[in-house]
Parts: sequence; C-alpha cells; structure tokens
Amino acid sequence: MAKHSVSVKKVAAVAPPPAATVEQRHRMIAEAAYYIAERRGFSAGNPEDDWYEAEIQIDRALGASPSRH
Repeated sequence: MAKHSVSVKKVAAVAPPPAATVEQRHRMIAEAAYYIAERRGFSAGNPEDDWYEAEIQIDRALGASPSRH
C-alpha cells in the first residue's frame, strides 16, 4: 500500500480586540458623537441621534452588537 502524506497548515490565532471598560466606551462614544455633530456644522441636528449613531459606530468597532441604552 502507498503511504500518503498529509500536510497540516498551521494558522496563527488572531486574538479578539481587547474589551473596553464602560468608561472607555463612554468616552469613545462621546468623542465620536462630537465629530458627528461637527461634520454637520453643529446645527440642524439632534444630540441624541448623534449619540446613538456614535454608539453604533463604536460598538461595531469593538465587535459588540449595537444596542440603544
């Protein structure tokens, strides 16, 4: 019988991004909301909508599912 060699490719494990503390997440959201408001010239907008959009962006970046708090 013929012997078959099997090659196994090793893949480096990719660590998940480190989790942010509640305070870090809050600061990141606040900063992102500021830049969202700045982009529209700080007018004709709702700060709560800016915050919600920032939450989505930050939670996505952190790998968490967005939720409305």
